[in-house]
Amino acid sequence: MRSRAADTLGEIQSETAVPLLIKLLEDEDSYVRSRAADTLGKIQSETAVPLLIKLLEDEDSYVRSSAAYALGEIQSEAAIPHLIQQLEDENPNVRSRAADALGKIKSETAVPNLIKLLEDEDYSVFYRAADALGKIQSETAVPLLIKLLENEDSSMRSRAADALRQIKSEKVVPLLIKQLEDEDSYVRSSAAYALGEIKSETAVPLLIKLLEDENYSVRYGAADALGKIKSEAAVPNLIKLLEDEDSSVRSRAVDALGKIKSEAVIPLLEHEDDSVRSRATSIILSQIGEPQILPDVKKFLLKLQDLDLLDLLDTISSIQECFQYYDPTLIQSEATINAPENKNNFMEQKRFYELLWHHLMM
Repeated sequence: MRSRAADTLGEIQSETAVPLLIKLLEDEDSYVRSRAADTLGKIQSETAVPLLIKLLEDEDSYVRSSAAYALGEIQSEAAIPHLIQQLEDENPNVRSRAADALGKIKSETAVPNLIKLLEDEDYSVFYRAADALGKIQSETAVPLLIKLLENEDSSMRSRAADALRQIKSEKVVPLLIKQLEDEDSYVRSSAAYALGEIKSETAVPLLIKLLEDENYSVRYGAADALGKIKSEAAVPNLIKLLEDEDSSVRSRAVDALGKIKSEAVIPLLEHEDDSVRSRATSIILSQIGEPQILPDVKKFLLKLQDLDLLDLLDTISSIQECFQYYDPTLIQSEATINAPENKNNFMEQKRFYELLWHHLMM
């Protein structure tokens, strides 16, 4: 009953619930203590930090784990030395949660201890330690993470690549490029994402090759990376990818073309795939403030005939609502709109937005 009360208070996520939840941290039932700790973490209550730190030494490992989780959600710097101590807890779940919390807090102090956990026998602990070092963006951890790229365990190779992706170290580019040819698809995908974050121009030829990989997640990751690198050389291959059998890969190809700011996005407003049209419209709307894209989009849209036009203000309102795009020059007084010097420009702008919205709704 008391544990359900803690859960209910957590759903409310109100500071007014904190005093009662803090009281429940000292409940005789370990499950109640654990649920109260989890809930205080969700609320991110600074007031609870002293008692949560105390719970890191609770006799019940599940409670210690929940306390570590909560302190990570609160991002309490006061808890750092205590969480570091829990990295040596006998229970792997506690070690894992403590590592995760230190990553969320981005504690540089914890780096040496987290590096030690990269050799932990429990995979979940290794996973959280590697992820924490990535979040902290620790250059100190790079040599060992590079070494792990050669590990015989593919899950460790991919995890190391993901951590290096977050650190964004140029030192690892040659090894990550090598991983693009790994036998494990998850490793290839992780390496592609990492090279995209690093924005490695050197990796472009192999990333383009991966657009034809047999695994859809690898094709997706390669397209994502080429978009982040903004590789003009990849445009023809990304256009081919618009015919991929997987819809998520097709959408990612559109996104990549948008990031490259390729004119190839514009004709996609008439693509047969709804998801491709929608992504293309979204990308064009996001770039409306960039003068270089407007002439080409207008030229394309104004060729179209026989469209049912929506009311101007409704159109603008819908665009603003869906894309959080706002241009104050679109809402003008009737007198300003009808002024001879403004009327032609306004009508052109009106038709442009109506046509664009029509394509979004097709």
